[in-house]
Amino acid sequence: MNFEQANEDKYWRDAMKEEYGSIMKNDIGELIKLLKNKVPLGFKWLFKPKFNADGSIDKYKSSLVSKGYS
Repeated sequence: MNFEQANEDKYWRDAMKEEYGSIMKNDIGELIKLLKNKVPLGFKWLFKPKFNADGSIDKYKSSLVSKGYS
């Protein structure tokens, strides 16, 4: 699943909002204006549903991870 597909689904959008809110609440990152001649560090969203023992979906989990190798 990619961002465009996940963004169309309410459950995944809510999971992304929760992840972003957690990042801001825990002071892990901040949005700033990029300085001239600087290259931003890339990032990507990971999407993984969490399941109950009976196989039904318990919750939708998204993670925002940086591409530190670039």
